[in-house]
Amino acid sequence: MSDISAEDVSDALQSKWYELNALGSRKRVLPAHPLKLYVGRSQAGNRIFQFGCEHDFRDFRHINFKSLQFHVDEIGQILSIELNDEGHASTYTAFLYDLVIQTSKMGKEHAPLHLIARLQDWSKLFQRSGKEGLTDSEALGLRGELQLVKWLLGKTKKQREVVEGWRGPNGDKSDIGWGTCRIEIKAKRATSKPNVSISSVDQLAENPGTLFLYVANLNSGAEDGLSITDLTDEINDLIGADLSTKHIFERKLMLVGYDTDDAACQTLFQDAGIQIYEVTDEFPKITTDMISSAISKVVYELELGQIQEYLVRKDRFWQKIGSSNE
Repeated sequence: MSDISAEDVSDALQSKWYELNALGSRKRVLPAHPLKLYVGRSQAGNRIFQFGCEHDFRDFRHINFKSLQFHVDEIGQILSIELNDEGHASTYTAFLYDLVIQTSKMGKEHAPLHLIARLQDWSKLFQRSGKEGLTDSEALGLRGELQLVKWLLGKTKKQREVVEGWRGPNGDKSDIGWGTCRIEIKAKRATSKPNVSISSVDQLAENPGTLFLYVANLNSGAEDGLSITDLTDEINDLIGADLSTKHIFERKLMLVGYDTDDAACQTLFQDAGIQIYEVTDEFPKITTDMISSAISKVVYELELGQIQEYLVRKDRFWQKIGSSNE
């Protein structure tokens, strides 16, 4: 198992392509990695990343990824991943970052097999989300999550903890988990009825720390609004020069289906206010101990007008979150 750090991987994926002297050339990177890793440029100038080992990659089932091409050499010992569209360079880098980090934890014998397994996992992900673009509700939800991620990043210097704590893309039961606090985020149009839908008994389930329900009210079409793409740019600015955190953020954007070419990611949303509720023991909710084990799914709505007593101010909200991460 190598002792390669996340910073080493980020630096290699960010800068080494610019050290190549000619098209068709390549350069080895991260020599401590159990696989032989190379960055290269094709004759057409495209970025290429190569994984080399004694494993035979010729049985690898090629995967269809947007803007990527996979190649295996004649003897099957080098798997190359080529980027065909430089406009997706940040996504390409985040994808490679995940593959390199995950295989760095393996021995030489197991790293190639783990690489293939990881690629198949990514393939399944893209097959599940193979539709074109985000739906209106998905875009609204992502816009609400990114709004809070940006706000948290502006309140702390612990950028990596905030980005890693954004758990919605990973399918966790809470959208954000940070320290002993969990935050369930609901985004709704400001003109819609004052209700939010709770889609499972886990969303507002008991928490050993503090649980908040964060409701973002948004208006679409406003000229002074911010799009999902605007927020991703601002979040990257707040992350700054921390390349490994940027790659983690890019990977999570991939998981939620973010694409700069998607019209839904360019829709302007105006922030029309938020409500933050502390989910205490007395907070109205349905939990597993209330229902029969024969019930497999529970969806219900909360009327926000009837839970005003659980509202907390934004400064109090931050005080509790901040103190849980000291």
